[in-house]
Amino acid sequence: MRDTFYPRVKKMLDLSHLPDNLYKQSAWGHSRVWDKQARAAGYTPEAIDGIWNWDVVRKESRFWNRRSATVGESNHGNANGAKFDVTQNYLKYAEESGFTKVYSGTQVKGISQDANGIYLVEVEQMDPMGEILDKYTSSCGRLFMAAGSIGTTELLLRARERGDLPKLNEHVGEGWGTNGDAALFVRLHHLGALHRQLYPPVKFIMCLLICRLPCKIGTPFKCLLIRKLFLI
Repeated sequence: MRDTFYPRVKKMLDLSHLPDNLYKQSAWGHSRVWDKQARAAGYTPEAIDGIWNWDVVRKESRFWNRRSATVGESNHGNANGAKFDVTQNYLKYAEESGFTKVYSGTQVKGISQDANGIYLVEVEQMDPMGEILDKYTSSCGRLFMAAGSIGTTELLLRARERGDLPKLNEHVGEGWGTNGDAALFVRLHHLGALHRQLYPPVKFIMCLLICRLPCKIGTPFKCLLIRKLFLI
């Protein structure tokens, strides 16, 4: 994996680290806080590879194009091209090969297998607003699933429980989790000291949660909560 396949992926996706000049900008303040606290805890933070087009990200910081990566839209997709995602490489090259067709706007609702061992895939075609335009079933001799940890598990469990894939065993659905993007460290000596132990990232997350409170609560009350949070 390390010597053969990862180098191939790194070359295909043009992976690279966050440049120092961007790391020092305000949009990456959370990264600097993370690194500072990691060092304080005795760890050495290391930069990881990313699939970013740093030229596009630099244009964001200069307001030369619509801001996306620098305002936290990464997990929702970056429509301005800030991410060199698989639609620009693997999927693009797969379609260009003539052996692959990508069906956008589709959602797999179920999978099963007929008496001859052929896999049947139930598909819904939707428009950008989520309205169902068509329903159909595709068939294939081999089925590779890549619906994410949650999506793949859901489809497999549904197929097993409905008897659509009866050969799936009892271990399907066990031992799975997310991809581990979330991490949180809070040192608690005793509950009375909780307010003194909240690290800046935790306070930031709490601010986001406060801002997402229902509008009927009122902006003044939200501002009061945030002010109290940073005064403790």
